[in-house]
Amino acid sequence: MVCSFVINKDGSVSDAAVVRGVDPSLDQEALRVAGTLNGWTPGEQRGRKVRVKYTIPVMFQLDKPDAITANGFTLRPPAKNILCIVDGKEMSFDEFNANYVPDRIESMMVKKGDAAVKEYGEKAKDGVIVVVLKKE
Repeated sequence: MVCSFVINKDGSVSDAAVVRGVDPSLDQEALRVAGTLNGWTPGEQRGRKVRVKYTIPVMFQLDKPDAITANGFTLRPPAKNILCIVDGKEMSFDEFNANYVPDRIESMMVKKGDAAVKEYGEKAKDGVIVVVLKKE
């Protein structure tokens, strides 16, 4: 991503713009951060302070999310010991989160209470998340 902005005579930032974007949410965040970058030393030309336009690359480093979002639903790490079933295979939420990309999820379903225990046994007493992955 590439972002541009102007350093004003007083060292404040204005006119922030995304020159080459990546994703609307990242573009918006780059503009938000650029707007907080006040306190620059202004440019000088012939001994007078002047406005200077900067164009810089912006890189984001995204940490592994604490939640999985797919098909408009967000799955957060469970507070209890919730069972995950992925294409018929049992695994922990952490194992699922470490190994599966949200884009591969075709559908997710949550089962709770007696229905979960009836289908998956006592290990499902805190609930079950059933995930079906897209066929590769």
